[in-house]
Amino acid sequence: LVEEVLDRQPDTIRSFLLHTSVLDRLTGGLCDAVTLGTNGRATLEQLDRSNLFLVALDDRRHWYRYHHLFADVLHARLIDEDPDLIDELHRRASNWYSANGEPAKAIDHAMAGHNADEAARLIELAAPAMRQSRQEAALGRWLEALPDGLFTNRPVLAMGLIGARMATGNTTGVEPLLQLVEESVHRTDLSPIVFDTDMFEHLPAQLLIQRAGLALLAGDLNSASAHAVDALELVEPDDHLRRGSATALLALAHWAAGDLDTAIHRYTEAINELTTAGHLADMLGCSLALADIQIAQGKLTDAQRTFDSGLRWTAEHPGLRGAADIHAGLSEVLIERNDLDAAAHHLETSNELGESAGLPQHAYRWRVTMARLQRAWGNVNGALELIDEAAPLYNTDFSPPVRPVGAIRARVQLALGELDAALRWVAERGLTTDDELSYIREYEHITLARVLIARHAAVPDSHELDDATRLLERLLVAAEHGGRTGSVIEVQILLASAYDARGDTAAAIAALDDA
Repeated sequence: LVEEVLDRQPDTIRSFLLHTSVLDRLTGGLCDAVTLGTNGRATLEQLDRSNLFLVALDDRRHWYRYHHLFADVLHARLIDEDPDLIDELHRRASNWYSANGEPAKAIDHAMAGHNADEAARLIELAAPAMRQSRQEAALGRWLEALPDGLFTNRPVLAMGLIGARMATGNTTGVEPLLQLVEESVHRTDLSPIVFDTDMFEHLPAQLLIQRAGLALLAGDLNSASAHAVDALELVEPDDHLRRGSATALLALAHWAAGDLDTAIHRYTEAINELTTAGHLADMLGCSLALADIQIAQGKLTDAQRTFDSGLRWTAEHPGLRGAADIHAGLSEVLIERNDLDAAAHHLETSNELGESAGLPQHAYRWRVTMARLQRAWGNVNGALELIDEAAPLYNTDFSPPVRPVGAIRARVQLALGELDAALRWVAERGLTTDDELSYIREYEHITLARVLIARHAAVPDSHELDDATRLLERLLVAAEHGGRTGSVIEVQILLASAYDARGDTAAAIAALDDA
């Protein structure tokens, strides 16, 4: 039927239909640009009146699309009859979208039309706004689709690819790209292709920022801090974006090292800089990290204040990326305070806002937090299901993995009485009570102590219980020294349990009093 309808059309209408089949949305001006005609709007209105497989996309009937089946037939016919014209049609569409302020659609058509040079130009110019709104995923897809050779003499474009990869913890090919950019900065005999001149001027500082991020991902906290400090010394006081970025990396390095007080100070500075720069999604990302640290310190009132501030920003800027994360984060504080109904409300709001309002870790974070809520409600099986859903969604980013999903799962398994599963996790992670302690592994080591206490309860072994007790005593000293009140309280409660299992009631009571 669709083929018959197409074949019955006059040549002018048939040509219009075929040429505009490269478009997923239709409006008069765009159709004129693609068909090189002047009556696109009138033709669309005629097709609309004829009920010719056209769907209006707005009440004003300004934008349309073809019915999907009809669009497929049109495009297949275009490929058969005039395949050499397709790239040119996409080029025209790309030019129209670019001139009409829709860079994303312009890039899509440039890519579809195999115009890599034009796509590269458009991507470079669109990248700052996309980074500001935290659209790294879309930016990364475009950049990865470009030919590798295109980056050789485009240092700003290469820096964009570096940032897109590292935003998700992917360091593949980053070092050669950094060296390529460094060569463009330091050599005067090169003539790089540049469209974003502001970024090009700031490449020296941006290189240091990315070097700091790369060192952070590699666990080299000293180098990360050194590069970030060098970047701060290089950028001007009014370059709030790069000052905020470098300061946030310093905060991350201190967080990973367990120096939470300094991390809080640096995050506060970064939030102020990024707010001034207008990078509100990045500011919300730093706010999440700040609140996580405040929770670790047991400062629930401070954490709630941080989240409340984030909520005010999201209310003033509807659709702001990070809004969903702020609601999910606030629910964590409410769970800690046993206000489970309010926590459920914020998790539901977070879910309703959807992935478009979430930062890269949102899908993971939401499920982990919902698992905590399910467990608080007594639905431990439901909690385990959510943890299993969360695990493959975790994207390595710059934030230190202070609560690895494997350790979270092991704790839920213990609550379900699945001791063997928790012991397998201990073996897989290679954890022992004699390990050198670090903040990054603190949650895992506390979980190890929980597993050992549970195994002692199932199969009494005084030697194993003694090992768990010594580990907890070491963890207590480290947590107290680092000002991590949340860990201190948890360890003291576990110590009370261990002392009680050993028959030392006085020590158990003293530990509970301290908690």
